[in-house]
Amino acid sequence: MVNEQSSSNAHLEKGKALASVLFDYKLSDLDHLSSSHPNLRKEYALLTDAEFKDVVSQVRTAKIAQQQRYGWHLIPRDLTVILVTAFTWLLNDWKLPLVIGIFLLILLANIFAVRFSEKLSPILGTSVWINYLALAAYGWYFLRNGNPWYIALSAVLGLALGSMLLVGFNRMMLAAMAKARSDAASRSVAESQRSSEKAEK
Repeated sequence: MVNEQSSSNAHLEKGKALASVLFDYKLSDLDHLSSSHPNLRKEYALLTDAEFKDVVSQVRTAKIAQQQRYGWHLIPRDLTVILVTAFTWLLNDWKLPLVIGIFLLILLANIFAVRFSEKLSPILGTSVWINYLALAAYGWYFLRNGNPWYIALSAVLGLALGSMLLVGFNRMMLAAMAKARSDAASRSVAESQRSSEKAEK
């Protein structure tokens, strides 16, 4: 019984070690990774072919989920760029749409930070391609209104980089707030434990 438990633990540890190594692989490499891979099979010979394939499958699923979540957090930026461009053309003005875009980006980033939809992720993820067309249309707006090419290019870069920086800053703020809440909860639990220990004494 003890030997079986020890063997099971050894297999589990080898599986974890293999998963850690495979997580650095690209998805395309994982798709073509054979359970007879000479170097890996030599190092993780303790694992059976079925266990090896299972670890590869789990790592692949985890990496796909990670990419979906990363893409999910970029959707607010893409949607904002599309809407800012649309408003710029509709209103024939670039100042008001930018102000609206800042508030819209912060709102969407906060919503997308607390809510993840596996079903909507692939659908909304296509906004990244529309985003490129929107940036081109944004630059064309300035060219059409008689601005020189470098002004149009600056506007496009400003919208693209500015929205990216704003999303990054917003995520940092949300992470800091979440950490502050977690620390406050930990302090509260620690204080209540000390209070109960004093009461018992």
